[in-house]
Amino acid sequence: MWALRPTLMVERSPTMVKHHEERLEKLGANKDLLGLPVGLLEQIDRALRDRWQVDFFETPLGLVDHVAHVATEGAASRYHAANERAADNVKRGSSETAVYEAMCDAELLGIVTSSRRAFLIDAISLAVAVVRELGLPGPILDAGCHAGIACDILAEVVENEIHGIDPVERAIDVARERVGSKANFEVAAIPWVTTIRFDLVLAVDSMPRNLADRAHFLRGLSGVLNDGGVAVIVSQHWANADMQTLRRQLSSCQLGFGLADVVGGYSGAPTQFSAEGCLVFVKGGKVPPPQRLVAAMESDWGSFRDYANATSTLQSRKTQAFKRARQ
Repeated sequence: MWALRPTLMVERSPTMVKHHEERLEKLGANKDLLGLPVGLLEQIDRALRDRWQVDFFETPLGLVDHVAHVATEGAASRYHAANERAADNVKRGSSETAVYEAMCDAELLGIVTSSRRAFLIDAISLAVAVVRELGLPGPILDAGCHAGIACDILAEVVENEIHGIDPVERAIDVARERVGSKANFEVAAIPWVTTIRFDLVLAVDSMPRNLADRAHFLRGLSGVLNDGGVAVIVSQHWANADMQTLRRQLSSCQLGFGLADVVGGYSGAPTQFSAEGCLVFVKGGKVPPPQRLVAAMESDWGSFRDYANATSTLQSRKTQAFKRARQ
């Protein structure tokens, strides 16, 4: 097991918490302020491609050709079988662990993750922007880190101590092997009992579907955050959230609303635009989420559509992060 350095809770004044809420409100009102230097985005994209084989394919045929070069028939068969087992498990209300274990296959990890490239670039970039804009110096946790891809990139582009947890043991084994000492990994899930307190928690597609489980998840995230710390949660479930329930859950967890956004863009293979909601919360904050949550998340989507439809925009750069990039 990797040694985790104890990072005790940082007590911040109510003034600092309020400052973080106000700063996030301004960033939410003008999301171009979340933009990173284009050179940094290129560095993130290059690391995904070179170290993890997470690449952009302009057409499904390009992806098929790539698979034929890098993956054996046996690896593909194992993955398809795992998907079928996972689908059966979901129908029975059981775990989807089988598919996440299969994704760890060295031949398949990059290929499968490539369909989520735009989401990864945007989520990582948003987390980095929040760290920079709020001046968060403390540890960062990737809750549901799988094989450690985001942890690896974050460790390269910020100075914060990086941690990752995931309930899939094989995924953590891969993360430790491939990321090495750049980040600390542990087989665990939210809620997580730990003495470490974080300035930022990133959770991409790890929030449960079930409302009761979601409440435990949000409470668990709040529990590992410093006062004034920030949770960045990407989930398809935000679009259908019941606002009365969400407000009640957030209030009980001491999480205040910061900003609402979407991550994603053009994936190439499959040839479509897709996005998921992303909400940012502040530990100890008091601001409730807006009643028109989807409108708040999509407030920049019209501008993004114009950017994506411009003939000068490279297909591989049709993501929110590249749209907002600073030259």
